Amino acid sequence: MQEIKLFLTDLDGTLLQDDHATVSDRTRRALSALKRQGVCLCACTGRVRCVLPPAVEELGFDYAITSNGAACDDLRTGKRVFAAYMPAERARAAWEYLAPTGCLTEWYVQGDILMDSANHAEWPGRLKAPWHRKYLGAGNGIVVDNIHDFFRRGAPGLEKISIFDCPADIGSRAIEPMLATGKYEISTSLGINFEITDISANKGNALEKLCAHLRISPEQAIAFGDGSNDVTLLTAAGIGVAMDNATPLVKRRAAAVTDANMQDGVARYLETHVLA
Repeated sequence: MQEIKLFLTDLDGTLLQDDHATVSDRTRRALSALKRQGVCLCACTGRVRCVLPPAVEELGFDYAITSNGAACDDLRTGKRVFAAYMPAERARAAWEYLAPTGCLTEWYVQGDILMDSANHAEWPGRLKAPWHRKYLGAGNGIVVDNIHDFFRRGAPGLEKISIFDCPADIGSRAIEPMLATGKYEISTSLGINFEITDISANKGNALEKLCAHLRISPEQAIAFGDGSNDVTLLTAAGIGVAMDNATPLVKRRAAAVTDANMQDGVARYLETHVLA
């Protein structure tokens, strides 16, 4: 095994406990040991930058790949390293596909969240996950009176679209037609949503860009994940590790499987195979 120089991890369902906020003491110790060995730490998540959990900063992560690979920031300097924004015409077409479906929609724009005021008013009563209702109640996101204005300005800096509480026929009405264009990357990470980025943006491409920035090989990276949006990440890394709570597809594509997030799977694999 090559010397590991870069550690990347998904957050929800992987590094974090099921409260989507905390990291176990055992995992904290394992990451501290990695840092002492000079390994660079990178969070790699579908979340947008403004809702990264405090644990990312507390644990001394160096970089954050956000919005499923559409953006990467140096957390030490606050500077953006790279981005793969959705082109204006593609963003407008996505809105035309999604608007008639009635989905709850978040637009991730340059590290923040935009939400249409009419759509946003429906969120508290329609969201099924208690943690997501709490997250909305924390005041995250910028509510705008008319999302049309954003598209009239060319949808500048659009990283990702997240849709929730979708109708049963969302596949045939929007997801399948969008995939058929070959212009969008669409995945899910929570089992309750769909995440849409430009076709050029995924976690695997972002890993390769970050490795080029750091002047290391992807073979020197180890990555952990659990959702379908992590498949490209795990296959691009030298070592891709799926959690035991991962989907069957993710487990098939990973090089190894560790314990579930609630059983300190990240720490267990690091202790056994990297820190030993």
